[in-house]
Amino acid sequence: MKKIYLIFSLLVSVSLVYGQYGLDLIGKNSPLNKAVKVTKHEKELTTFNAVPNLTPVKTNPAFEGVTRAGKEVEIGKSTYDLQSNSSMQNRLINHGDGTLSASWTMATDQDWTDRGSGYNYFDGTAWGPTPTSRLEQIRRTGWPSLNRLADGTDVVLSHFSPPPYDGNLLRKQADGTWTEKNLGTLTEPIGVLWPRSTVGGPDGNTFHAIALTTPVALDGAIHKGMDGHILYYRSLDGGETFDKIDVVLPGADSTNYLTLGGDNYAIHANGNTVAVLVMGGWGDTKVIKSEDNGETWTEHIVNEFPLPEPYDIVAGYDKTEWPNDTFDTSDGAGNVLVDGNGKVHVVYSAVTVFDDAFGNTESFFFPADNSINYWNEDMGDGNKIIIGGYFDENGNDSIDIANDAYGNYGQGLASYPSMGMDASGNIFVVYSAVTESYSNPDANPGLQHFRRLYVQGSTDGGTTWNDPVGIINPDFADDFFYQYFEAVFPSMANLVDDHLHIVYQLDFEPGLALNGDMDAVSDNFIQYTKIPVDYALGLSSTKEVITPEQIKFSITPNPASEAVFLNFELEEAGKVNMELFNPIGQKVADFGTANYPTGSFSKEISLAGIAKGTYVVKLQTEKTVTSKLIVVE
Repeated sequence: MKKIYLIFSLLVSVSLVYGQYGLDLIGKNSPLNKAVKVTKHEKELTTFNAVPNLTPVKTNPAFEGVTRAGKEVEIGKSTYDLQSNSSMQNRLINHGDGTLSASWTMATDQDWTDRGSGYNYFDGTAWGPTPTSRLEQIRRTGWPSLNRLADGTDVVLSHFSPPPYDGNLLRKQADGTWTEKNLGTLTEPIGVLWPRSTVGGPDGNTFHAIALTTPVALDGAIHKGMDGHILYYRSLDGGETFDKIDVVLPGADSTNYLTLGGDNYAIHANGNTVAVLVMGGWGDTKVIKSEDNGETWTEHIVNEFPLPEPYDIVAGYDKTEWPNDTFDTSDGAGNVLVDGNGKVHVVYSAVTVFDDAFGNTESFFFPADNSINYWNEDMGDGNKIIIGGYFDENGNDSIDIANDAYGNYGQGLASYPSMGMDASGNIFVVYSAVTESYSNPDANPGLQHFRRLYVQGSTDGGTTWNDPVGIINPDFADDFFYQYFEAVFPSMANLVDDHLHIVYQLDFEPGLALNGDMDAVSDNFIQYTKIPVDYALGLSSTKEVITPEQIKFSITPNPASEAVFLNFELEEAGKVNMELFNPIGQKVADFGTANYPTGSFSKEISLAGIAKGTYVVKLQTEKTVTSKLIVVE
């Protein structure tokens, strides 16, 4: 049965080029909405293998200086480019006194043997230098979850990999040094992976954690009827000792799910209230909440999966009773936030799934049948709302992305949502989504569209939301290079002051070197940016963006092989500089700088020595404009 899934279509005004907010989302038979096979735990399986036959991409060293020069700051690097399988961890802490702490998964070598926790600190004036080594000394780790105890101690929880799998806890001492210990408690059945943690309790020193039992695909075992079982842990003394170990949460056992994937969950605490978000691809999306610091728990449904639980993709379902062939669910990426009144808020990325043939363990999801959804417990079970997604930027009622011309992360086209809240109760969301307007024509294996970051907010407790606005633009990123990079894996500090504080991963190649696209291994940049609250609420917009048309900048002929003319018009006399860049920001040629009077000009440029491909010509006066140039043989 062929169907078109129309979620909603809405006209909004968004910063820069964003016109129609297009969730005219396409059904599973659209070429763009290509079905993606789900292979459980595939990503972690290759995390320790060297990537063969790939030449590292070297980025332009000048790029780092440009981005550090103001609007956003490079706080770290990593050749390991998978910051999460699905949900983002808490990677950025706003301490409320003008200081910030950040963590991320980092590696410096080409086969990621030194994978571990990157860390940087903002002292109120400046971030520290980009770290060149991980925090850990004992073994290879990954997936750091960052928290701060009431006494001011930063604590990072990660997991060991390869086996034996277990939890690893790092503490930052008063003198700035770190201590490290193998927890030795997160052990069932042969260790756990992909942990999440949060701090709460009456004194701010209760350390709550969740993690997933090692799945069969990683030489683990079925645990209490589940292949990948989420378990809960609690320490009342900030991680020194644990009084609750390997606890099965009600609503997250084998009566509800047969399997859960890595990072398909999140946790947050505020005082004695703790909330765990669980997202089963073939099961309910739900919140499991405790109001007594982890002693007892209640279950709340965010999105009810229609098939009987636990769904078995081998056994299938009765199609006479459930005639639909696709079902609404989550892609596993979401975030949970407990406010000061103990109310739970959830945001997650919604997709549809499809079990095409019973009798096997394969299933599929549709990344373009996708939206960003919000829920809070005042709304009642199952009453989530759509608040965001990806954009029909040119307003032509279609998504102009050919087939699957975007990097493969195994997620929806809009995903990785993260939340924060300010003292007034305003709620904010940041997420990453594929863009129509910007792409890398030379990506692997061909042209791919970049993902960008969007923020939005609610001033009425989540009842209504302003339109999402883009933050990868000249106001918050580099004036020129913002057009040419991928922005993914955002994490927002839960505490919002007069700004949203966000870290994310930036590179020039859509998709992953680790699995997915199998891109070349290269440096990925961990970026920090802060966004004014008014901007996130849609109350202010970006400055005017100069386009080539406004100064009548054009390139003729285009495509070209031997020479081109750079045509432009100046309203004021001044110095003009012309340069040529490739799509990853490397300067290929300098066409010179000269003073020009007012008027119209056409400067001939030789293309001798320029290899065929797609380039960007940058023309800079007091303002900067760019235009694409295609060089052919």
